[in-house]
Amino acid sequence: MLDQATKGWIERALSDGAQIAGVAPFFYLTRVGNPGGSFGLFAASPLAVRRVLLVGLPVLVVAVTVLLHRRLAPRKGLAALALGMIVGGTIGNLVDRVARGAVVDFLRFYLWRGYAWPDFNLADVAIVVGLGLLALGSGRTPESTRPR
Repeated sequence: MLDQATKGWIERALSDGAQIAGVAPFFYLTRVGNPGGSFGLFAASPLAVRRVLLVGLPVLVVAVTVLLHRRLAPRKGLAALALGMIVGGTIGNLVDRVARGAVVDFLRFYLWRGYAWPDFNLADVAIVVGLGLLALGSGRTPESTRPR
């Protein structure tokens, strides 16, 4: 919900392509419509291809993630949180693709000598953090199987 609220605010506050300084010269709020996937992948692909890859694939990811979540033991809080973040972020971007035809990205960071990281949004942050939490938790051994 926070993702959709921030995207709605950006759409009301900025015209397409506009940017305002957040912490200049490092961080800016922008308004960019991304018809493609991560880093603009497939943006130039035909609409039918984008629909299959950028709508069909996320639906599959959500379905598989929900099934994985149902199999988790109640004590797997970190994994459940991570999967929830991945599903929430995926749904947030999926809503954009279906309702707007493109994902609204609005966070822009300039890294070095004017090079900007590709614009992103809170749904993207949730997905990346969720994947990171899964990676962190993947090496943990449950208490019951840990050697004494």
